[in-house]
Amino acid sequence: MIKKGLKVRVLTGKDKKKEGEVIEIDRSNNRAKIKGLNLVKKHMKTTKEKKGGIISKENFINFNTLMMSKSNGDLLKDETLYLNDSIEYFFNFFKSKYKLHTNTYKIYGHSAGAQFVHRYLLITQEPAVDQAVIANAGWYTVISDNNYPYGIRNIPVEFKGNQLKNFLDYRISLLIGSDDIGNTSLNTSEGAMLQGLNRYQRAENFFDYLLMYGEQKNLPVRWKYQVVEGAIHSNEKMAPSAFNILFYDIK
Repeated sequence: MIKKGLKVRVLTGKDKKKEGEVIEIDRSNNRAKIKGLNLVKKHMKTTKEKKGGIISKENFINFNTLMMSKSNGDLLKDETLYLNDSIEYFFNFFKSKYKLHTNTYKIYGHSAGAQFVHRYLLITQEPAVDQAVIANAGWYTVISDNNYPYGIRNIPVEFKGNQLKNFLDYRISLLIGSDDIGNTSLNTSEGAMLQGLNRYQRAENFFDYLLMYGEQKNLPVRWKYQVVEGAIHSNEKMAPSAFNILFYDIK
């Protein structure tokens, strides 16, 4: 977990590969300030205590663009500890341990879990996933020229072969509650707000963009979009629909 006082490394942007100490955390928006990095110019008014002028101050950086640290502050160097391919290690371990005869798995994520699932499928090469459901994600990584994590520009992985094509071709259902229009624990950063004012708008806009991207690139899009009527931001309300899709939708 990223926390105040730990050393981290920036993975993308103007400060790519630079390291620094976390000096402030904003967990509600999944971001942190790093000492001496991502500096912005700000005008300070003159007060009795301080002289005004133009100063440089640290601006927030999203957690997704920071390399995690161990509790003692050492940077993680082992790539097997990163997001990409992580589920594949678990799947192959349990498949071998329990002598399972399946070569694929199904996966479901709600809210932050939905963010994990869609990013995992985006950045992992040839995951063994058969079907996935993502529900009520707070925001998305869009296949656009926006900077990661809101787009794929400067994303800290290398896309290979048909990786983006495969992402569009997975059997993924995007679910959103019809009443998930509140802002409780909603990411209100600039990049997220550009995707919509609430989770409902962001889901709709993300799906529309997927269809538009597929049409522009002449690529098939197998994703499905479903509104769960009467559902708010609640896994209890969304899980039954996800279950029906994963275990009864065999098309």
